[in-house]
Amino acid sequence: MLSSPIDNILVEKAKRQMQLCNGENIVKTYRISLGKDVEF
Repeated sequence: MLSSPIDNILVEKAKRQMQLCNGENIVKTYRISLGKDVEF
């Protein structure tokens, strides 16, 4: 469980990361998956 409040969520698709931030501080970083690469 996170102890500090989160006021911003940053998703960096190229790095496949989601970061939870409190002000300028990164509280937690998660690896994410973006799904299949589909061309239209």
